[in-house]
Amino acid sequence: MLHQITQSSDNPVPLSNSLERIAWAVMLLACLTFCALVSLGGYGLYQFLFVSTVPMDVTVQASRGALGITGTDLREEVAQGTRDLAVGSRIRPSDVDSQGELIVRDPYRDGAFVASVNLMGVTSAVTLRAAERPRFELGTTGYQLDLNGVNGRLEILVAKDLSQFINLNLFTPEQTRLVITAPGRYRVDVRDGEIQVESDGGPVVLFPPNQRPALTITSTSLYNGASNDLRAIPPPMELLQNSDFTTAVEAPNPSLPSIPTGWGCNHSNVEPTSPRGTYNLVVKDGRNTLAMVRGEGTQSPAETICQQGLQIGEVWQDISTVSTLYLQANFYIEEQSLAGCGYLGSECPLMLRVDYLRADGTRGELVYGFYTLPDYTGTYPTTCSSCRQPHIRVQQFTWFSFDSGNILAGFTPDERPVAISRVRFYASGHQYNVKVSRVALIAE
Repeated sequence: MLHQITQSSDNPVPLSNSLERIAWAVMLLACLTFCALVSLGGYGLYQFLFVSTVPMDVTVQASRGALGITGTDLREEVAQGTRDLAVGSRIRPSDVDSQGELIVRDPYRDGAFVASVNLMGVTSAVTLRAAERPRFELGTTGYQLDLNGVNGRLEILVAKDLSQFINLNLFTPEQTRLVITAPGRYRVDVRDGEIQVESDGGPVVLFPPNQRPALTITSTSLYNGASNDLRAIPPPMELLQNSDFTTAVEAPNPSLPSIPTGWGCNHSNVEPTSPRGTYNLVVKDGRNTLAMVRGEGTQSPAETICQQGLQIGEVWQDISTVSTLYLQANFYIEEQSLAGCGYLGSECPLMLRVDYLRADGTRGELVYGFYTLPDYTGTYPTTCSSCRQPHIRVQQFTWFSFDSGNILAGFTPDERPVAISRVRFYASGHQYNVKVSRVALIAE
């Protein structure tokens, strides 16, 4: 037995074979490591070039009154004017008369307008969850805007001709998700477990909670979260043509301004020799607007006017069977030289006027005025003789959305309008610069 053991120990494995095996193992490990590093590097490069994102510029503006802004520290600040908005912040109008807008711009394209969300009413609120764009133009993620805790009434605008596709996600408190991917104007109203959506752009995809099948909204619709029911509702009837100035009549002379289809525009001076105002179609912040401008340091009154309808006293639109009537407008006041609305309260930088007929054939008018520069002396009236409410002061350099509410609700049966003669909007005063993106008369 001892001899056998000694005999086996006299035949060891050659050392060269062991070293060869170790060398092959090291080479194989190095090759695998190299391949892994190349793969990870390629994946990292792909992620960096095509998937990585950078934040977009997000500001919030109080177009009237003030906004409540709650940061990640859960302390609410009351803010006026314009300020940057950080991710995680929640915004809401501070009271029933306040209104504000969240604006998203692309910092890689000189601050080009991407989208905006207008918060209307004291119950409206959103939380900014994300606002990102691809790091490079080669990116595949597109513009990404996510808003949490969406509640109340919102007006959403997505710009045309964006350099990237867009995914705008709205998450309600019940975790219903609305997805907007097309340019256009959208109105969303979230309250009491129901969501009403009106689209002047593309379809809106609704993802109910609990992984139920997605629903596509292509017309004015109402969704009930409790029953998971989506039903179309009759859209409101617009009495004005081309209310958002999407089409225009080209002037035969290039030196003359284009006029939006369906509208007639003009200018009138009290002093014929004083500078005339101008009107022209321009694009601002993704909106087609009619700009009404008068300057040159003039101190004499004038009006720049656009209107639809007939002469005062004639029947243009019969509203005798209409139960609700709303006047709506979206505008931006850039300049105003005359304080308030002048000494008669009739020279606001923007005024809306509806001329109507009563059942007995007598005429009436509704006038609404808007201004930015207050009369600090307190000598000018804050309304006009035919105005049903005081003029509204809005913030300069901000977009404001006006909604009259049901005009017909405030009339007695004898005073109630039964027909519309004309609708006009006009800039009035000395010097002004106003851009109007929408004027609509809605009947239901």
